[in-house]
Amino acid sequence: MAGLFGLDGSTTKNFWIGGAIILVIILTIILWKWAVYVDSRAKARSLARVQNNKDRELSSLSTTKSIRTYALEELKGATRDFRIRIGVGATSYVYLAELGDGQFGAVKRVMEERGGCQKIFLDEVSILLRISHPNLVGLLGFCLDKALQDYLQNHVERYFAILES
Repeated sequence: MAGLFGLDGSTTKNFWIGGAIILVIILTIILWKWAVYVDSRAKARSLARVQNNKDRELSSLSTTKSIRTYALEELKGATRDFRIRIGVGATSYVYLAELGDGQFGAVKRVMEERGGCQKIFLDEVSILLRISHPNLVGLLGFCLDKALQDYLQNHVERYFAILES
C-alpha cells in the first residue's frame, strides 16, 4: 500500500519525524536569537539607567561642597605611576604619593578585581562630603576618568582615590 507521494508508511513516518526535528531546530534558533536581542536591549537600558543615576549623583555631589577634579595623569605623576604600594584594603590598594607642594600623601586606587565598583566609590564620595571630624578624612576632590577622590586628613596628609572602571 502506497502512502503519501507514493511512499510506503515507514518512509512517510520518517519524513514527518525529520520535518518535525528540522522545525524544532529552526524554532530553537529563532527563540535563541530573540532572547539574545531582548537581553542586549535590557543591558542597554540598564547601562543608560546607571549612567543617568551616576550623572544625578555627581551633580548632587558637586552642589554639596566645592571639590576639585583631578586628572588621572596628575595622580600617575604623584605616585610615579603607582610604583610604591604602602597598603592594601578590601577593595583597593594604597600608594605613596609626592604632592606638588612637597608634601607626601597616599593614593587609594579602588580595583574592580578586588570587588570595588563605581557605586561603592560614589557612595564613599557622598559620605565623605557629608561628614566632618578632626579624626576623619575629608574629601577635597575626585576624577571621573577613572573616578578619583582626594582626601585631606588633619591638614597634613592628603589622600587620593581612583576607581578603575
